[in-house]
Amino acid sequence: MTPVPCSAVGIVKWLPVVLCIGCVAPRPTDEYFAEYDAANQLERENHPLRAAAAYGRTADVASRPRTRFFALYRQARQLEVAGERTQARALYLRIAEEDPQGEMASRCLYYAGRMSFEDGDIDEGLVQMRRV
Repeated sequence: MTPVPCSAVGIVKWLPVVLCIGCVAPRPTDEYFAEYDAANQLERENHPLRAAAAYGRTADVASRPRTRFFALYRQARQLEVAGERTQARALYLRIAEEDPQGEMASRCLYYAGRMSFEDGDIDEGLVQMRRV
């Protein structure tokens, strides 16, 4: 393991390396931000099905897995608001399966389990809640 530089010489030596690491990380594109803003606007205007479709397009242009899964989560939430419960639950489960260690996985499993309980499928709801 490399020791942490403490002197001014060490900082000057390591600064380019740190800056380069930050430069190569993929960043969301302008197209992503445009799609995300459009989806947010549709959500604010209370058009959940159109917002869900826009969040789907946002996920398609996402350059990072984290932003992609967040857009898919927002799509699932809008599908649920629109009453498309089967599609929403399937999308929640897809997110949890594709990114089981991701920050959205537990939340998606919770919502899928809650929806199962609400729809009367207690066994499926218990399976999802145990996975949380």
